[in-house]
Amino acid sequence: MIFRRARGSSDAGAVPARGGATSGGSDVATPLPGAEGERPGALWGDRLGRWSIRSLQVLLVITLVALTVWALVQVKLLVIPVLIALILAAAAAPLVERLRRRMPAM
Repeated sequence: MIFRRARGSSDAGAVPARGGATSGGSDVATPLPGAEGERPGALWGDRLGRWSIRSLQVLLVITLVALTVWALVQVKLLVIPVLIALILAAAAAPLVERLRRRMPAM
């Protein structure tokens, strides 16, 4: 048998509530730590701790977004001039070819 009830219980086939076996002769089950409400001894288990964790998560997301935007701006400052130079070089290529045919290399 997997589940056992405390002595004096009227329900022979009932499954105990959360927490496993009951203590003593009462039918009140001992809850597991963290089963409901706050966990005793947890590092950030109280309400203020949960708020601080959530605030830290929000600050981390804001920081990551700011770093991403900054990196994209830096890349933009590098990529746009390179793209303009490539477009100008591609546009000037036919003119350069014509000039090479007409003028001999020295």
